[in-house]
Amino acid sequence: MRASKSSDGIILGLFVTLMFCLFIPQTVFCQTEKLGIVNYTPPKGWNKIAKGNVDAVVFYEGNDKTGTFCIITLGAFPSLENPDKEFDSFWNDFAVKEYKTAANPQRQPQQSIGGWTIIVGGKKIKYKGRDTTLILTIWSGFGKTVSVFVSVNDKSYKTQVEAFIESIKLDTPPPTTGSNIQSNSATGKFGSMTYTSAQSSPEAVIKAFYNGYIRSTGKGVDPFGKRSTLKRHLTARLIKEQVTAHEASQDADYFLRSPQYFPEWENNFNVSKPVVKGATATTFVTFPDGYSRVKVTLRKAAGVWKIDGVQDAKLSGG
Repeated sequence: MRASKSSDGIILGLFVTLMFCLFIPQTVFCQTEKLGIVNYTPPKGWNKIAKGNVDAVVFYEGNDKTGTFCIITLGAFPSLENPDKEFDSFWNDFAVKEYKTAANPQRQPQQSIGGWTIIVGGKKIKYKGRDTTLILTIWSGFGKTVSVFVSVNDKSYKTQVEAFIESIKLDTPPPTTGSNIQSNSATGKFGSMTYTSAQSSPEAVIKAFYNGYIRSTGKGVDPFGKRSTLKRHLTARLIKEQVTAHEASQDADYFLRSPQYFPEWENNFNVSKPVVKGATATTFVTFPDGYSRVKVTLRKAAGVWKIDGVQDAKLSGG
């Protein structure tokens, strides 16, 4: 079935807003509310339904005479650390079960920004005799997943939906103890649009990667088994190099450069101010108790910083 131009406009407008609203500083003039790590401004005058003990809330607006409606479901949950499976699970719950549609939405290419993996997918269906657009977006990272599911059958709701999504702001992870992470935001390109976010800085990327790496290792979880997680923070070259070498050597850990490490290192290491030269940045990470100090090299591609190499600071002259 061919989507009408008005429906295509809804999909495009929502897609653009959903992808970038979390990474652009917002000035909020209305009363904000909070759901888990999500801060947002509810649509004015819409009906609000809290979903019991589940970390989700539903907003509804409709016209019984014309049959038009729009439903927004916002959720914040612990992450399964597998964005593709999370998206499929949410789509099954929100779209397949509720609207009896197939589990094959049209997806946009998966993207990563500032440690978050973003997946957007949508589908146009017939629901109660009207063309209805279903759109699901998830942000997965830092042990959390945020979802926004929109079902809408009239373009008149587009502005209200976009205003709601633009109001969303996620709480960032707690700052690294003793680190000198800067508050200055970094500007980058994603597709044809520009975003600004402190989460795209070299320090933030290092912090997110090492906290996750130390957490996984401390729990006995193989960090190299989560390829989608690695892709958020490491270059493809480094992933290929280290996965190939993984468990092939008994030397000190490549990323920690230490024969031993402790769970207490999470959120307890120092990141020096990076030296940025074009698309390359270098910085030093110092772990507690004098165990090790590493030099980390990052490269910037498509506006996103990723780790491209780690050296023992002593061997690198740092």
